[in-house]
Amino acid sequence: MHLIRCHIENFGKLSDVTIDFDKNINCINEENGWGKTTLASFIKVMFYGFENETKRDNIAKERFIYKPWQAGVYGGQLTFEENGNTYTIERNFGEKKSADTYKLINADTKLEIKKLKDNIGEELFGIDLEAFKNTVFVGQQDCQLEVKPDMSAKLTDKAEVTSDLSNFEKIIQKIKDEYNSLSYNKNSVLPKLKDEISFLKVEISKKERIESELNEVNENIKATKINKLAIEEKINEIGEKQKKIQEVINNADKKKEYERKQKDISLEESELEELKKSIPDKKLELSKLNEEINKANDYKYKNKSLEEMKLTSIEAGNLEKLKALFVNGVPSNIELEEIESDIKKYNEVSALKYNSVLSSEENIKWEQLKAKYKERLPETSEVEGLMRNWEDVKSLKSNVSNKNAEVTAYNNTKSNKKNSISYMLWGIAAVAIVVAIISLAVIKLPIVGLVSGAFAVVMAVLGFVLSSNKNNDALETKIANLNLEINTANETIEKLDAKVRAFLSEFNYGEFYTDDSITHALDEVNRELIQYQSFKNRKGQENSIVNDDNLELGKNIVRKLSNYYNDISEDLFEKTLYSLKSDCTEYNRLNDKQLRYENNKQSLDNIKNELLSFNDEYNLNLELNQNYVDELYRLEKNIIKYNEIEKRVIEKREELHSFEEVNDMEALMTVDANAAEKVQEYANQNNALYEKRDALINSLHVYQKTSDELSEKLDEIEKKELELESKTELYKENIFRDEILRSTEKYLEEAKQNYLKKYSNPIKEAFDSYYSILTDDDSKKYEIDAKLEIQLIEQGTSHNIAHLSAGYSDMVGLCRRLAMIDAMYTQEKPFLIFDDPFVNLDEDKIQGGKNFLKKISEKYQIIYFTCHDSRVIEK
Repeated sequence: MHLIRCHIENFGKLSDVTIDFDKNINCINEENGWGKTTLASFIKVMFYGFENETKRDNIAKERFIYKPWQAGVYGGQLTFEENGNTYTIERNFGEKKSADTYKLINADTKLEIKKLKDNIGEELFGIDLEAFKNTVFVGQQDCQLEVKPDMSAKLTDKAEVTSDLSNFEKIIQKIKDEYNSLSYNKNSVLPKLKDEISFLKVEISKKERIESELNEVNENIKATKINKLAIEEKINEIGEKQKKIQEVINNADKKKEYERKQKDISLEESELEELKKSIPDKKLELSKLNEEINKANDYKYKNKSLEEMKLTSIEAGNLEKLKALFVNGVPSNIELEEIESDIKKYNEVSALKYNSVLSSEENIKWEQLKAKYKERLPETSEVEGLMRNWEDVKSLKSNVSNKNAEVTAYNNTKSNKKNSISYMLWGIAAVAIVVAIISLAVIKLPIVGLVSGAFAVVMAVLGFVLSSNKNNDALETKIANLNLEINTANETIEKLDAKVRAFLSEFNYGEFYTDDSITHALDEVNRELIQYQSFKNRKGQENSIVNDDNLELGKNIVRKLSNYYNDISEDLFEKTLYSLKSDCTEYNRLNDKQLRYENNKQSLDNIKNELLSFNDEYNLNLELNQNYVDELYRLEKNIIKYNEIEKRVIEKREELHSFEEVNDMEALMTVDANAAEKVQEYANQNNALYEKRDALINSLHVYQKTSDELSEKLDEIEKKELELESKTELYKENIFRDEILRSTEKYLEEAKQNYLKKYSNPIKEAFDSYYSILTDDDSKKYEIDAKLEIQLIEQGTSHNIAHLSAGYSDMVGLCRRLAMIDAMYTQEKPFLIFDDPFVNLDEDKIQGGKNFLKKISEKYQIIYFTCHDSRVIEK
């Protein structure tokens, strides 16, 4: 299998990029920041999709990381050949996975293939994404290999075994989780069951004592019920006696009720006679009286407000003057609005004419600008581009300064005082960090803070470099690289500096000795261009204003205002209109007030006549003064009260008559004098009996509650007996299950190791072969165990490769990856991606790395990324 072509519409910083791949080795040598890692990730994503899709934080999502810098279509196409067939993957990505589009097209027939899912890598390579990154895809600083279940399964190349091995680790973990849940600690199943069984046995031992207590309580309940029944019989006997004496008592109460009714009627009739003296002899309806009260209130308030409505002497004088002003009529709101609209138009044209004329100072400046830019008027975009170029110059100068500091520091590392210099550099870094914190957080100097922070990072890195064991050759390489970057930056600075100064010299801005003076000069050019355009536009408007219509409009305004005022001036149009509006408003207010006064005076006279007529009709003899309303209210109150008492007297007489008809009046007059004493005696006897009965009832409640509680305890003990039996059986079952699980785990591990042993020897042979090519070392000092892990053998003992240096660790990891890939893919070989895998190798090992890649390119298509010419592989 090999890649043919990829086209990137937009992915990360890459846009409209097309790459054709060779079948053997493809070396992509670009500087840092070009997008090599982005291209490698694009190939991976086209086969497997994005990683970390479920993360909540966008920063952790691969989809967010590679979102196009320049917007546009997010995605591209990848064409590859597999088993003699050519296919093209097309993917476009949205904000989330549900918005993605995916197509797999047969490049020969141009037909879309529906049967393959969108993570096509699993079907093509036979492994998941994690295994892909551990074999075929060698990321930057990621040469090590971790054996994944899918990789172990791929080694077998048997469909019936693949599923078992790929899930082996999950099964083993489930077994461990299962027996840990049984006996791992005191919270596991078996310890908890043992504690529960002990507790149940203690609770069941209480059964005999509870049964004895329950029998005793039940005997007490029987005795108490017998005593309660005897007392209730005595209570019933006294009740019969109370019924008989109660009839006598009821007659005495009825007699008192009859006498009270008679007395109530007599008092109500006396009050009626007294009220009759204060109301008219002639029948006066309440509705009629209410009408008169409303009229009286209306008269009272209108009379009080009438004087407030009357015009003052000053208001009367003003009204006469305004009548003379508007002798020909008051202008309407429409007429006033027309005058106001005309004045507004007149003022707008006058103001436009005034603003379009340049002042004497502006004319001088205009002539200066025309002379200055007579030969050439630059575009604003040109000046803005030069300003951006100058910002780039300042940024590059800062970077050059930092890189010079790094070069100086690296040169110092070659002295014999390496450790002391390291400590000194770390001290300088610490001081720089303090300066950065103070600048950013305290004195608010962000530029000083950022420069100090960058300097601190450089010093700290150099300190660690000096404290390591890397040789001077590596330092010389780093110094050479830094000097190359410094020279490139200085060339760019010189080119941009000359471009900016040439522009400023063209317009006679003189010599500049500081970066800020050039920045200020560019700003001045930009401001002058804006001012030039403004003056030019105003000059064009100066002679375009037509004045004839405005003069006619002014004459029309004068004519309309002259209907009311004399000597109308054009500069006082607005003030005169304001006066006219004020006079109209005042005239309408005073005229309306005069009319309201006259109308209310006439209405008040009519109400007064009606009130006097009512007073005469009912002989009330009331004076029409401020107390007149109160007297009418008092009369209304007395009439209402009289009607209510009269109605009650009639109802009470009917009630008394009904009482006499239903009762034996003669019997009511004879009542036993000792009846009350007998009632009290019976009541005392009953109270004593009820107290005894209540005490017995309370005792029964207590006994019954105790009986219920003891019965519940016995029921609980019976349940616990059943629970004890069940938990004892469950404990035995789980003991047996724990033993079975531990034995199963042991046999499964042994089976897996035995199964994989037959693959370790071929992988070991391939590893030794690749290691010899890469390092020119045939010592075969590494071993591969049954778990396919690498061990270093020295002096007869094995050592973990994690303790190797970064360079050796990368070499071992690369050889192990290729050995695993050889074993996994015996038929169709996949392509391999290497993202600068030799970055940690010393210079003398780089050639071995090149030979290594050339050798494997005989079997595999290689996509190799690097950022340095020393690591480039020639075809």
